[in-house]
Amino acid sequence: MQKDRNEVLTCVPEDYSKLGKNSLIVLIPALYIYSILLINHSYLAIFNKHQTIAWAILAIFISGTILFINYRRHHRLLNILAITERGLTIGRMEDSAFESVDYVINWKEIKSVEERGKLDSSGHFKQWFIINSSLNVSFKLTSANAFRWLSREEIIESLIKFAPEAELNLALPDDMETSHMLRYTNLWLESLDTADKRKRTAILDGGDNLADNLYTVTRQLGAGGQGRAYLAKRNTEKADSDAEQIVVLKEYILPTQLDCIDQNTVEPPIHKSEAEILARLKHPGVVKLLDCFEEDHRGYLVLEFVEGTPIHDLVSRQGPLNEAEVREIAISICQVMTYLHSFSPAIIHGDLTPENLILRKDGRVCLIDFTIAHYYAKERKLKVCGKDGYVAPEQYAGYDSPQSDIYSIGCTLFFMLTALDCESLTQPLLQSEQVNVSAAMKAILAKATAKAVAERYSDCVALQTDLARLR
Repeated sequence: MQKDRNEVLTCVPEDYSKLGKNSLIVLIPALYIYSILLINHSYLAIFNKHQTIAWAILAIFISGTILFINYRRHHRLLNILAITERGLTIGRMEDSAFESVDYVINWKEIKSVEERGKLDSSGHFKQWFIINSSLNVSFKLTSANAFRWLSREEIIESLIKFAPEAELNLALPDDMETSHMLRYTNLWLESLDTADKRKRTAILDGGDNLADNLYTVTRQLGAGGQGRAYLAKRNTEKADSDAEQIVVLKEYILPTQLDCIDQNTVEPPIHKSEAEILARLKHPGVVKLLDCFEEDHRGYLVLEFVEGTPIHDLVSRQGPLNEAEVREIAISICQVMTYLHSFSPAIIHGDLTPENLILRKDGRVCLIDFTIAHYYAKERKLKVCGKDGYVAPEQYAGYDSPQSDIYSIGCTLFFMLTALDCESLTQPLLQSEQVNVSAAMKAILAKATAKAVAERYSDCVALQTDLARLR
């Protein structure tokens, strides 16, 4: 029976298995002792042998009833029962003797999906899969029940496909991550196994078509050491609006010789790593990855076109921003970085600069260019990348951490307040003659850009908290 949406519960009961077990532990010995008393005590002699058997049968019946109730309660926890074009069917799996109860969450209603875990009183780790809808209704499922009937991979892939606007705060399964890795790696290796000469040697011009005419180049947006970016139009009827038809093509040059590469130890080009990370991210403050393809020994990432103004362009045109503007922009940046750092291991952007932060018309920030983004590894030594003046001191020694991104946030704050880039390996301190800001803002900047990692903010939440106190 399909229930009305207004009847959906916002929570589910805890696992009742302990209740049944504990009840049996208490009930069975109690009934056994009571039966012995019936037989041995003279003042209970009125009970005969048949009555004792009746008590034993009653004990078995009660125990069986408790077991049945426990089974029913456990299986009445919420499950994801089906995936349809309409949405996710969530309910309690019933047998034929009972009425089926289920609810459908429309794809467009899914606001966010998250996973939470904690240790229970017995020291066991319990994980929850939580679906939050735009109707202010949350569905809290144990992970065991969420994936009882459908695989984890099926559910997450469907969320990515049918609910692209939903924020996903969860880790992809290992097999799905491997699938993404194989996809991009094979795509690259296949490109090497074709003719070893490129058909095109010049940059793309307006009107050039790619991917079997799926994308038409409008103009070049920019170029860097890793490749070029183009504004393009997606020629498909699937887009809901003109805005969705406008995309950014990020182009990377791929090698053309396969015989010089050991495929057993191959490390695919940088666009593969960027695509893998972006494919996991679902946040309004992060540029969306829409597609990827390879053509003419070039790899392409198809990215959302973010309407707005890069912070660098805004400050260069208008001059230093006032403290209130900087505070709100910085809080928005912290929210995005808190999301990236919440992954396990944390995702480090590594190139957080005013050029890579776009201020949307609604005042929110969108982070772009994940070229050198990577997962945090404490012992891994890295090459120095990023823009001078925004790279944390420890990165010059080949090491980084989420706090390296915090240093970059501090340098971006300095730029917004002064319209000046920071000097490499020099802590950017605000002088009274440079800008008129509060002592509290100066203290925040000093702590965010401290040379010693231990003296910096421990995480972006702490930085955001101090910024919010300035309101």
